[in-house]
Amino acid sequence: MLYLFWYSTFKVLFINALYNYLRQGTVIDHNSDGKQDKLWALGRHAHENVVIKSDQSVLYWGADHSTAGYVYKFVPTTPGDFSEGSLFVLKTTASFGTGDWLLVSNTSQGECNTVLQSSTALTAYNFNGVEDVDLGLDGKVYFAAKGPGRVYRFTDNGTTVSGLEIFVENTSYDVDGAGPFPPEAWGLGNDNLAFDNEGNLWVLQDGGRNHIWVVGAGHTAAAPDVRLFATTPLGSEPTGITFSPDYRFLFMSFQHPSTSNTTAQVDAANSSIVFNTHTTVVIARKEELGTTIFPLANLDFNLTEKSDHVLVSCELKGNQVTGNLIIERSVDGINFEKINESSVDLFSVSESYYKFEDNNISNGKIYYYRLEFKPNIGAVRFSRLKSISVSNAKMHNNIFPTIANNYIHITNPMLRQDGMIEIYNYFGKSSILYPHGASWGSTQTLKIDICHLGTGVYLFKFNDGTFGKFIKIN
Repeated sequence: MLYLFWYSTFKVLFINALYNYLRQGTVIDHNSDGKQDKLWALGRHAHENVVIKSDQSVLYWGADHSTAGYVYKFVPTTPGDFSEGSLFVLKTTASFGTGDWLLVSNTSQGECNTVLQSSTALTAYNFNGVEDVDLGLDGKVYFAAKGPGRVYRFTDNGTTVSGLEIFVENTSYDVDGAGPFPPEAWGLGNDNLAFDNEGNLWVLQDGGRNHIWVVGAGHTAAAPDVRLFATTPLGSEPTGITFSPDYRFLFMSFQHPSTSNTTAQVDAANSSIVFNTHTTVVIARKEELGTTIFPLANLDFNLTEKSDHVLVSCELKGNQVTGNLIIERSVDGINFEKINESSVDLFSVSESYYKFEDNNISNGKIYYYRLEFKPNIGAVRFSRLKSISVSNAKMHNNIFPTIANNYIHITNPMLRQDGMIEIYNYFGKSSILYPHGASWGSTQTLKIDICHLGTGVYLFKFNDGTFGKFIKIN
């Protein structure tokens, strides 16, 4: 049996990692001129995914056109540098079997912009909407043609191809052997392809019924082995399928499901999920999730701006759960740091309330928070990401220590150095405190000498009219 995590788990992990990766500049500077380069030599036309051989010596992809759905390969002059090299298009006949790679001119800007017209002139074969290409464990090249609803494969021999055939035909398949279900129609729109480590080909459909199919490693036209892995919520398009390097986890997204979907499904964390918006999921076999699936009904929290801190609070509900609840914070929504960790024990109670006061904040900033739960047994789970904008008029109150002798510190980057701070004693009498005996330490901290003040409890008032903490002076 397979389980689905809700997107909050995967989205935080994967999207943050992906965004970090993209920020590093993954568009390569091929010619060392200090600029990232578009790969014009591959030709300009509509296309989707590509696949590159492990030694980076060849790149395959197809044109996503109904009238010019050609299959291409690119051989770089230097392996790994795809800014320069030879471009080829596949020519075959309707009987398939064999084919030839024809050289497409791609040295000038005009030639790169008109590769489709050049391919048509070379009488390349139109497969009608080639969207994805992948390499099988058998070394063959597989590609999906969305228009006819087929998956093709061939062996690349260099200048020619052999064994060019329809690997999966658009027909009906017995998806459960001797099971109770009738044959299921394959339909149109097969799109994304991915191989697992056992040689099974996973096929996602964009169109038709938007199914997720698995084609067995031993599948042939004469002895079909096609299974239906999953149907999708109304209006969905499954896309972006990929496996983790160890093949323990499968990642995919669901685009534009219908907002009219209202039926909830229970995910691996026992949460009720309605698929009515774009979603990214990670799928694993049960044994990969640990011996106990995290049974908390909800992992959510609230953010509240207080006069001198942000309050992070949550109420956990569940049973027979122990582990650690971690609060993480970020200033950019990408890079997170742990700011608190608490022990969770829901063996004896059905719910428990947790809160944390985050005092290490500055006014006028946006902070991002998330929860991470690490159960003693089972899988780690993340909450959704939440943010809060701290008001400029607040957060003067980062005054420490609250029981002072000689000095106090005020963490307040917005406080003007020519400003004024008043202090009120127990009887409401005020006196000017700043700039008396004050000095700036870091850009965010003001150190104030309070030796001239007598013992007692005082209240601070800032030049913008807001009040700070009560401070006790010994």
